[in-house]
Amino acid sequence: MGLGNFGGGGGVTQWLASQGARVLVTDMNPAEKLATSLEPLAGLVDAGKVTLRLGKHEVQDFVDTDMVVVNPAVPKPWANEYVRAAQDAGVHVTTEINLTVERLPARHRVVAITGSAGKSTTSAMIHHILQTTGRRCAFGGNIGGTLLPSLSNGTIDESTRVVLELSSAMLHWLAGWSPHVAVVTNLSPNHIDWHGGVDHYRLSKQNLLRCQQSGDIAILGGNVREWSTREGVKRICPSDNERVGGLAIPGEHNESNAALAVAAALALEAGELSAADAIAAVRTFAGL
Repeated sequence: MGLGNFGGGGGVTQWLASQGARVLVTDMNPAEKLATSLEPLAGLVDAGKVTLRLGKHEVQDFVDTDMVVVNPAVPKPWANEYVRAAQDAGVHVTTEINLTVERLPARHRVVAITGSAGKSTTSAMIHHILQTTGRRCAFGGNIGGTLLPSLSNGTIDESTRVVLELSSAMLHWLAGWSPHVAVVTNLSPNHIDWHGGVDHYRLSKQNLLRCQQSGDIAILGGNVREWSTREGVKRICPSDNERVGGLAIPGEHNESNAALAVAAALALEAGELSAADAIAAVRTFAGL
């Protein structure tokens, strides 16, 4: 439901078809607005493995199926008539990111990042630190595309560090899962049209922390340092004065992002990475 133009919808469609599923793609936009996403699916459509329903949704499609995969861009899904029809019919409703985290082979290798500002840069910095210091790693989530093929073919295994940038919409659907290392950069009112209110937006962001376990790590920056965490979770709350200078990209905000990224990489590596190496690596990050 909702092919979109950011790669996730097309990626999960291709992955499902590769697993032998018969897939119907339905999007309210017409084909001409989805040309970039439709092009990679042309062969699957010609082979009869993927069917397209574009320019509209039909309730029967959501009822007469085994599973509905909802694009996180669909606003207020709890009130969406098609999502509700599927749920009322007992159809399993999920998202690409849910399918992804269900298949991650090693939770202790996972760091996930959210926040109103800086989450993309901080996520990319963490991935850059891990990659530059010789770690096998993968980067996915809100950055675009999907990690599902890499999970299926073994490219991502128990040794792979997985960095996930997660939006508030993704986190709404991920209630019930939290990473080993969680990073929240800050919070300010955003995406209120999707959530319907700032409280729902905040609660969705807090889902990142809600199911952490004893021994996990929460790294909290900006105005979220006072957020509560579960018993046994280690809290790391860098102050506004804790920054990493000498970056290849400008701005004090990026120096703060770098401090969060270094803290996250060190937490994930649990003594196997030195602060000096992490800082040296993040200083070579060239930006998104």
